[in-house]
Amino acid sequence: MLRISAIVLPLLLVATSVWARSTSSVTATVTANVVEDLTVTSEDPLNFGFIEPSPQGGTVTVSPDNARTATGGIETSSAFTPATFAVHGNPGHDYTIHTPSSLTFSVRGAEESESLIRELTVTNFTTYSATARTTAATGRLAQDGRDKIYLGATLIVPAGAAPGVYSGWVPLTVSY
Repeated sequence: MLRISAIVLPLLLVATSVWARSTSSVTATVTANVVEDLTVTSEDPLNFGFIEPSPQGGTVTVSPDNARTATGGIETSSAFTPATFAVHGNPGHDYTIHTPSSLTFSVRGAEESESLIRELTVTNFTTYSATARTTAATGRLAQDGRDKIYLGATLIVPAGAAPGVYSGWVPLTVSY
């Protein structure tokens, strides 16, 4: 019996070494860049000023660089301003500006009339970053972590717009 176990034991050792596998390990570096919160605060509203509609309708545009134009025979008067927003975050970083494609605002305090249009649409929102010096949907924070966004848009004024004050809120979001 000793003879059989002397033969089986070396065969087991050979079989075990044939099935052994090679292993290797490595480590990876893990990094995280925690940045300062990005915040935006509204400073001034977008104001198209006084508008006198025309019989055919038209548009009024206030640009981010503080210019106003009107089409379709619409007359404008009084002060107007692009909206302004203060942005604060991680110095030197770029960020994206998100605005709606269009919004509709209703009139307050107008006389009731079925023939008058009681909603105006604002579209073509355009932004300007003071630090990046570009009219685009992006901005750049200065070395002090601040920037100013100017927002302009186009107001569509149809013929038969009811007189009154049209107002609402324009959502503006910024993100890294």
